[in-house]
Order: sequence, then C-alpha cells, then structure tokens
Amino acid sequence: MMMLSFSACTKSTDITNYAARPVVEGYLAADNQVRIKVTEEILLGSIDTVAKPIDGLNIIIKSANGMFLLKDQGDGWYESTEMITAGTEYSLSFNYNSKEVTAITQIPFKPIDFTTSTVDITIAPFIPGQGRGGFNFNEAIQLNWRNTDNSYYLTAFVNTDSIQTPINTSGFFFRGRRINLQRPSQLNSDQINYLLFEYYGNYNILLFHVFPEYAALYETSEASSLNLAPPPTNITNGLGIFTGIAVDSLKLYVHQ
Repeated sequence: MMMLSFSACTKSTDITNYAARPVVEGYLAADNQVRIKVTEEILLGSIDTVAKPIDGLNIIIKSANGMFLLKDQGDGWYESTEMITAGTEYSLSFNYNSKEVTAITQIPFKPIDFTTSTVDITIAPFIPGQGRGGFNFNEAIQLNWRNTDNSYYLTAFVNTDSIQTPINTSGFFFRGRRINLQRPSQLNSDQINYLLFEYYGNYNILLFHVFPEYAALYETSEASSLNLAPPPTNITNGLGIFTGIAVDSLKLYVHQ
C-alpha cells in the first residue's frame, strides 16, 4: 500500500514560545493492520530539513468493537495486529506536550464493480533515435467502477516484479518509478495511457476509495513550495491526516 507523505512548516510570530505539534500519518485500510507514523512539526526558521520522529507515545485506537494500544516500533512508527473493518468509525488519541491529540475517521467500503478493458497490453520498446515504431500515443487502458454517491476514488499502478525491465533504455524521459498515482476524483472511470508505463512485466492496478480529507491533502502536495500555509488536517492539537481507505486490485501484464 502506498500513500502520500505528510510534512508541515508553521509560521509563528514568536517561535521561541511555540511548541511544535505532532504530525500524524495514519491511513487505516480495510482488512489491514494499523500502522501510523508520528513526527514533529518543523517550525519556520528551524535548521532541520527532516521531521524528527516522536517515540514513546501511548496511542489509543477506539471503535465500537473495543479499544487497543499501538505498539511503539521506533523511528516514529506505531503498529498493531488488530484488523480494520470497513464501515466502522475509529478514533485516535494520545497526549503530547500536555495536550490531548485526537482524530476521528470512518473506513469506506471496498470499491464495487472494478473492471479494466484489458489485462494484457503490448508496448514497443523505445529505441534511441527511432522512438517507438508504430506506437499510438492515444492508446490507454479504460478503468470503470460503480460510484453512485460521488465518493472520491483514485487509481494507481505498481510494477510487482523483483527485477524491473525498462521499456525506455535511452534515459530520456525515464523517471524510474515503479509506483504511479493518478489524481483523486469523484468520477466512476479513469484511463491509464500506455506512455505512463516504464517497465515490462507484472502490474497491480489499484483503485482506492478515499475520503475528502485525503483528496484535499493530495491537492496540497502538488502546490507551490512558496506556499507556507500548513496542509489540510483533521488532527485536533496536531497536524497531518487520520483517514480511512479501501482498495481493490486487478492484474495487468505488459510485454513487447
């Protein structure tokens, strides 16, 4: 599972008297265990460029099914073997700098009727000086799913091979990404252009059912670095995001 990373920089008129807040990265996935990361906010004017992990917290997760304490794994990571249930509301709470940090989210249901127009595609190799012979730049895989309530969805694809075989060996326009995330939308379809695939082999095509707070965070991640306003957050007395997701997947094979 892949998610956006979260960081925050806060502008304060008196940084010396300002206590840095915890930044929470919590994506609860249906039918998966809990894994949350907590780091410290980087204040404007700080010499730090990487957020410091916060260890030693007592993070409690509650739902109608009960409550459990996350285990401190070090380096800011907290985990539990408890499985997340779709359609259930979960709350997070812990104390930091004498304040109670809280958040609430609900877990969406798995996408329905997720289909793809093909499970096998052919892409000609990119040859330096020749490009791709006979390649149709408009070729794309069509993805569809049911969305009767205007929920937010995003698609992604990831090469699952242990050794990757690049389609483009020239080095031009080659980003070397195994994972590619599309933008969230409230549609019931999407397309993946053949040009976006960088490797031959096996892929998982993923469809994430997400909530508006995740979509807002995704938009902020593409904003200009000149914008000093903190990203959207649903954490009380903190920053970051605590949200539920659900995912379905399909297989795809890309060959020459």
